Parts: sequence; C-alpha cells; structure tokens
Amino acid sequence: MLTAFYRGMTGEIAFFLRLAACAVVTVVISFVASRPLLAQDPSGKPTAYSDEDLEFFEKEIRPIFVTHCLECHGPDEQEASLRLDSRAAIMQGGDTGPAIVLDAPEKSLLLEVVGYEGDIQMPPASKLPAAKIDLLKQWIKRGAPWPTETSNADTDASVFDLKSRFAEHWCWHAPKMPPVPTVNQLNWDRDPIDRFILQRLETAGLQPAGDADRQTLIRRLYFALIGLPPTPEAIAKFVADESPQALERVVDELLASPRFGEHWARHWMDLMRYAETHGHEFDYPIPNAFQFRDYLIRAFNADVPYNEFVREHIAGDLLPSPRLNAERKFNESVLGTGFWFLGEATHGPVDVREDEAGHIDNQIDVMTKTFLGLTVACARCHDHKFDAISTEDYYALSGFLQSSRRQTVLLDMDQKIASGIEELQSIRERVDSDFVSWNESLRRCDVTRLQQILATAIGLARTKTNISSATHMIEGESLRADLENKNVSDQHLPPQNDFAWSGDHQLWWREGKEGERITLSFSVPETRKYSVAYNLTQARDYGMVKIWLDDSENVETIDCFSQTLKTTGKRKHGTSVLEKGQH
Repeated sequence: MLTAFYRGMTGEIAFFLRLAACAVVTVVISFVASRPLLAQDPSGKPTAYSDEDLEFFEKEIRPIFVTHCLECHGPDEQEASLRLDSRAAIMQGGDTGPAIVLDAPEKSLLLEVVGYEGDIQMPPASKLPAAKIDLLKQWIKRGAPWPTETSNADTDASVFDLKSRFAEHWCWHAPKMPPVPTVNQLNWDRDPIDRFILQRLETAGLQPAGDADRQTLIRRLYFALIGLPPTPEAIAKFVADESPQALERVVDELLASPRFGEHWARHWMDLMRYAETHGHEFDYPIPNAFQFRDYLIRAFNADVPYNEFVREHIAGDLLPSPRLNAERKFNESVLGTGFWFLGEATHGPVDVREDEAGHIDNQIDVMTKTFLGLTVACARCHDHKFDAISTEDYYALSGFLQSSRRQTVLLDMDQKIASGIEELQSIRERVDSDFVSWNESLRRCDVTRLQQILATAIGLARTKTNISSATHMIEGESLRADLENKNVSDQHLPPQNDFAWSGDHQLWWREGKEGERITLSFSVPETRKYSVAYNLTQARDYGMVKIWLDDSENVETIDCFSQTLKTTGKRKHGTSVLEKGQH
C-alpha cells in the first residue's frame, strides 16, 4: 500500500504548464535575487539585508501582517494613525509612538500589544499564537528587514508587468546553442564544454590543473558516482590496467552498481524534504514513506529519463501507460506522487484552513524550487519581487492542489490481483452461460418432469454442501517424529489458569540447539486447498521457532518464551494445496 496522491480538477493547471515550459535546466538562478536589497530607515539611510533575512520576512512576517493587521492598519484604514504595510510607517508609528524599537526589541509596542501585556490588545478578536509572536520578536531582532520601498508609504506600488519580466530575464528565454569560444591552449580540451571553462581561466590569468594520478582519479569516480571509497583491490586493479578503456570500464561498473541509485536518491530525497515521520510534537510516522524512497533508488538505477521522472512525480497516477516494475510488474509511476505528502504535519491544528494553506504553500515551494528553480511561494502574499510570478499565478496553482485529494493505492505485486480478477470474471461468465442454458432447458421441458429436475438439483446442492468445508484437528502428541531425535516425547500438562491443552497433553521437544530441526509427519484425507494453522506452548525455558510445511517456510519467527505457562494462540501458516497422504 502507498499513501499519496494528488489529482487536480480545475482549469488552473494551465499555469503549471506555463511554468513547466520554462524548466529547461534543473536549477535557474536569478541574478537579481542574488543581490542584497536595500531598505530605508526613517532617516533615509539605506540598510542592506541578506537574502536570508528578506526570505524570512516574506515567508513568515508579511503573512502575519496581511492576515491579522492590515484590515485595520493598512492603506484603506489606519486605526490610531498606525500603518503596518511599510517599514517606514512601522518605524514612524501611530498615536502612541513607534511600533518597534530596534535597539531594545523587548520594549517594542508591537510586541506588547500582540502579547496582551497592557491595556491595548491586538488583534482584538483573539491573541496570536505564541509561535507567531516569537517570529515577530525574531524579525525585530534581525533589524526588521523589509524589501526596497519608497519613503512615502502612501505611494502606490509599481505595476506588476508580467510581459516585461519575461522579456528582461534570461531564465525565461528558450536556450540557444552558443558559439564555442576560442582559447589559447588548443590541445587541453577534450569536449566543447571544456573550452568555456578554459576561456574563463585564461581571462583570469589562471592555468588549468594537471591530470590527476590514477589512484586519485578512481577515488573521485567512486565518491562521485556511488558515494563510497574504492576497495584497495579495486584501486590496485585500476592502477595496473593500462588499456585505453580502463576508465570507461570503471565508470560502467559504478553506473551498474545498486549503490549508484542509493547514493543519488539521497540527494533527491533532500530536495523532496523526505522523512519517515511528520515531525511536530508527536512525530507520527508517515505510512509507507519508504515506498517513495525505494522508488527513487530503482528509478536512478534504471536510468529513467528525466522528463518521464518529472511526469511521474507530478501526475504519475494519471499516465495512460504507467511504467511497470521490471520484476514484479506493479505500477512504478504512481509511487512518484508520494512526495506531495512528505512535509511536516501537526496532530491537531487549531485553525484547519490555515493548516491546509500551510501544507499547500509547502507543496508549491518544494515542487517549484525542485523542478523550476523558482521561489514561487513568495507570491503567496504579493506579486513576486524578482521573477515573473504573480499572486494570481500562485493561487491558480494552489487551486489545482486544493481541488485534489490524497488517496491510498493498492500495489498489485506480481499481478496477483489482476489475475484473480480475470479468474473471477471467467467464472462469472461461465456461471452466467450455464444459467442461461439451464433456464432454456427448463422452459422447454415437460412440466410433469419439473419435480424430478428440482429433486435432482436439491440432491446435488446437498452433496456439494457436505464436502464444501472440513476441519482436521491434529494433536501434536499424535505426530510421528523422525527416529533420529531421541528428545521428542509426549508430555502431560494439567490445566493452567483459565485454559487447558486438548487432552491435557502436548508434544515435547527437549534440549533443542540453535539451528537444529525436527521433522514431524501427518496425513490429509484428500487432495484439496487447506488453510493451515498451529498452536504452540510458551514457557520460561522455551526459545525461538520457525515452521516449514513441506518446503513452505513460515516467514514469521515465533517467540515461545513466556514467564507464565500458556499458548501462543492460533497462528496462521498460510493456504496450500496438499495432496492426499503424508506431509
């Protein structure tokens, strides 16, 4: 079983397709986003903030202001002459003075009112959760970072020009094959890509590093491809191999190693924020999370094409021809969608709607950063400050996720379910055909023979009923053990507590050693399918037991140790077709 999967019902999926068209490389880096931004103090002196501080503001602080404050302290209404939609306005404050004090954050009026510490308590409806108040404290301690803004809080924001954003930045343009640069060292490069590297080195007045020795080279290959060091034998073999294909052979061996998929799946799991528990207070397990981990390992080892890999993650449950497991024939593609539900989850959210919005925000953030190299989640509260992503785009994608649902899919290992359905369908068709034929015969027959026909049918039904079910109870002390084992005997056991052994006896095997076996024989009266079960004794001097029926091993190990004398209760071995006779 695997818990996953999203499926959207709205037309907003067109937005995702537009973004997906831009995913021409795995990671897209915005030159604008990499520059520190400037915010203005009331004095007009610019203050630089790090990208980390600004991201903290956009993801954690601005949503608090938008959700809880701006209705009464925004551009449309300013109670107590206080606005909270710009840093300059916050520093200026309202009727009671500045809202925050950077030199002494704990004395900030903003923290006092949201903490319900004085006569003024905001928001008036209910106190903010402690976690949000703590975020506001952190924000003030960081210097109240805020993106670049004009000093006049009343000035309207610039128009978000989506077309200009697309036209201005290189990441939205289709890739083009650039001309291979000219370099001075004509014999150094082995691939056209090398010339781009060499040109930058020569421009900086640097020389490329020399070739690595063979021992260093094989270590680099091992760590890069499988994340493990080579064995001394592998190093010695590669150093001694002077053939031109030596390097290719090592690369091929490492690519074919199961360790390759395990190593690279770990990197991908970091992008998918993989975990097997939900975190938070009780850290509940995520059911079947390991299925996604194993899916990744198999996908990397099978060299699944990247475009197919992406489709399986986004819509693996909708593919008309899903990829099947090579050995066991179950649906591999549907497992990719499990990544949507690997995020943190609370066990009992107070605000269910807010909790749902937080989950969707995390899903959008993970999906777009991974597949598009973009921080689309920034547009949750405003049009994106750097990229061509509008708030409308964000909520279009959010609507696609919100109109989807999580469901559990049954993996059909070895096509057992499919074959069973086919068999049932065949039986149903045969029964329907037999019923039609019997009904036609009945309609054509002489009415005087009806009594005879019904009597015959009832007789057949009784015969089948009598043989449809049978239970064979076999007492352990009646089984014949192999003659080589002298430590097997019948033991008398009187009733214990509230239960007793049938006949007050059991089969007793004494002084068994680890790894030893005992063979017991029994017979069945006829060839048919049997559901086999057994009941064993537990005691203080009993150990671990495994049971085989002919060649069928019971995978479970039975623990026969107990401080009190009792039985294990009925334990199922499975269903088997047994031939008439000895087993």
